Amino acid sequence: LLPAGTLTLSENPDLWVGAMVLLLLVSYSPRLTRTSSETFFSRHQCNEWKGWMQVAFVAYHYANAQGVYVPIRWFVSAYVWLTGFGNARYFWKTADFSGARFLKMVWRINCFAAPLSLATGTHWIAYYVVALHTVHFALCFAAFGLASACRRCLPCGAGRDLLGALPALALYAAVAAAVWEFGGYDLALRPALSSAFGAPFETYFWYRTRMDYLSSFFGAVFAA
Repeated sequence: LLPAGTLTLSENPDLWVGAMVLLLLVSYSPRLTRTSSETFFSRHQCNEWKGWMQVAFVAYHYANAQGVYVPIRWFVSAYVWLTGFGNARYFWKTADFSGARFLKMVWRINCFAAPLSLATGTHWIAYYVVALHTVHFALCFAAFGLASACRRCLPCGAGRDLLGALPALALYAAVAAAVWEFGGYDLALRPALSSAFGAPFETYFWYRTRMDYLSSFFGAVFAA
């Protein structure tokens, strides 16, 4: 009844709008898991928003709804913002910079997209929200981990304030700027990605990561 928009078929904005209206109705139905103790920006709230945006991404591509490109770009940047917010809060609270935590998160993010990529022969970067989540988790892990290793973050527990997060946030901004503004990408990542995955992969990786490279930093600032 509502065929997908493809390279050979015209876009189908009705399909995208219909999916969003259906999602709106479902999401405002009685919630069975919400408790009175939940606060604004709780884990459940952020996960719900991420779910909304994921459905919007998929429906946007399925319907080829180019007319909603701009709000979809807002959603992508907001998703990356939430990545910085959630991971910064976690690392500040737990100081868990173990290899096990890193591998667990990378697997959690990619446990569906990676096998799907291998099974269908689709480049991993085509699932760009997964790629962005992975990149910005690694960025947050590196910035807060380096700050913690240098003993410049206040220890977990009582007495933490914004000053305790400033070294980590400064490193966060410095690493992001060095990679995407001052040639770090060209020096290290571009040759490695081109050699390992080919030039088309590298070009799309740059295109996707460059647009939202500061979004997770602002999420970390808000978390602090």
